[in-house]
Formats: sequence, C-alpha cells, structure tokens
Amino acid sequence: MFLASLGGMIVLLPGLPLTTAMTELSSRHLAAGTARLSGAMMVFLSIGFGVALGGTIDQRIFGMRHAAAIAALPAWTEAAALVVAPLALMVLLRAPRRDAPWVMMACALAFIGGRLGAAWLGPELGLLVGALTAGSGEATATRAGCAARRR
Repeated sequence: MFLASLGGMIVLLPGLPLTTAMTELSSRHLAAGTARLSGAMMVFLSIGFGVALGGTIDQRIFGMRHAAAIAALPAWTEAAALVVAPLALMVLLRAPRRDAPWVMMACALAFIGGRLGAAWLGPELGLLVGALTAGSGEATATRAGCAARRR
C-alpha cells in the first residue's frame, strides 16, 4: 500500500532544500544549514504522517485488502510510456518545448541502459546503469552543443 503511495509522492520530497542544507552545513554556515535541514525534515515527517494517516483511514473505512495477482501489461504500453512520461515530466518541471527531443532521448537512454544493466547485473544495479547511461548521454550532448556554439 505504501509503495504505491510513494510513487505519487516522490515529486513532493524536498530534494533542493535538503541539498542546500547539506551544502551550508559543509561550508560551516551552521545556523542556516540547521534551519534548512529542520525544514526539510519537517516536510519528510509531514509526508510520512499524511501517508500513514491516509492509509489507516482507508483501512478503517474499506477494510483490509488482499493483494491481487499482478497482470502483465501488453507490450505496446512500454512504448506509449516512453513517449508520454518524458512529456509529462516536461510539464511538471516546466521545461521549454524546444528541449522535448533531448528529454525524450535522455529518458530512452535511461530506460535502455536500465534494462540492459538489469539483465547483466540484476535489478538493483540496473538502475545505476540506467542513471549512468542517461548522465553520460547528457554530458556528451552538452559538450557537443558547447563545441558547436564555439565554432
């Protein structure tokens, strides 16, 4: 139950405030870093309590649900997801339309790298391979774009 909730809540996690807090703490700005870290932790706690409270209320109203068998989706759904998901991320992150091909390419590279990595190294390290593939592709595209602009 909570795993399905996590997928929808992941965009609400305070990644930037947490990163900023760690940067300030490491640069010895202790008061500002502690304040930002406390704020990020309060967001984590709020999300956690909200999910737990919602799950408890759901269980009290509708009762305990039994796990259903997972049905395999048709093969065309992966292709549709590779088109729809990057576009949805562009809307969520307010990316300019001109970057759509690059975003779609990065998502496709991450997907292909993750699948190949999972086949070779297992599902845990497959995610790492997918992330490294997308990051390497992004760095290569950025360098190629910078080199083209210098000419």
